[in-house]
Amino acid sequence: MYAQLGNIVFDGLKGFTNYNRKHAATLAKHPLVDRKAKIQMTGEELEELAIEMMFHKNFCTPETEVKNLRTAMSAGTVMPLVLGTGELVGNFVIQDINEGVKHSGPTGVTVMSNVTVSLLEYYDDDELASQQSKAKNEAFANQSNQPLKIKPLQPTFGNGLASVKSMQKAGYAQSAGASSLNKASNPATRVNELRKAKDSFNEVNTSMQDFQNDVGKVEGALDNYDDIVAAAEMVKTQATNTVNAINNDDLPGALAASGNTLSSINTLSNTSANLVALTVARRI
Repeated sequence: MYAQLGNIVFDGLKGFTNYNRKHAATLAKHPLVDRKAKIQMTGEELEELAIEMMFHKNFCTPETEVKNLRTAMSAGTVMPLVLGTGELVGNFVIQDINEGVKHSGPTGVTVMSNVTVSLLEYYDDDELASQQSKAKNEAFANQSNQPLKIKPLQPTFGNGLASVKSMQKAGYAQSAGASSLNKASNPATRVNELRKAKDSFNEVNTSMQDFQNDVGKVEGALDNYDDIVAAAEMVKTQATNTVNAINNDDLPGALAASGNTLSSINTLSNTSANLVALTVARRI
């Protein structure tokens, strides 16, 4: 994972292409008679971020990604920005979104878009009091709230990280396999590239099995555990379809199945946003 803004995960070629961070001080000028003014620092301006990102149809659905950003902006949603290293940059709201469509298909569907998002820091003088107030409003003892039915949670930190790494490993294996399939159109390298592609998509299956094993150990921490497992199972199905097409020497079928595998991996990544967030926060 490259970074996560709220529930929006940026990974692989869905990462940032440019990242600008602005810090500024608030200065007061006090005029003096016959002398230059004195400057007094009175605080700091809200931090501003300008993030450029590329959305390509081969790695995501550009329209959906932009729609998610616009929804968050319209709602004034306060979103934490977390880097893949685990560093919490801060809490931000979206000020504006500038979208430029670089390529589109014959029907007008967006193939690639370049999006610039301006973020403004959300600052709370008493964040602890705000969190306590929110907790009281959502307390189970309040008559309007119902207790949540959850499974016993006894996760050990590491299982979440292992599952995220397996998901990333599957993405890398799919990318390598797709590259080999594209090279297999050359008769001189066809046999060797098909063999490498088959190994890569078998690796996708192995990584997904590891993913399911590890994510099962933190099931109680995930509200959408069943959806995550189903998404992982779909990745395995598409990877198996790719291997079967390779075994049948059906290169067009293998290329189509490879694309479906990539789409399924992207779906799994989006479905696993909460898993990634809990892992970054060292909760699981």
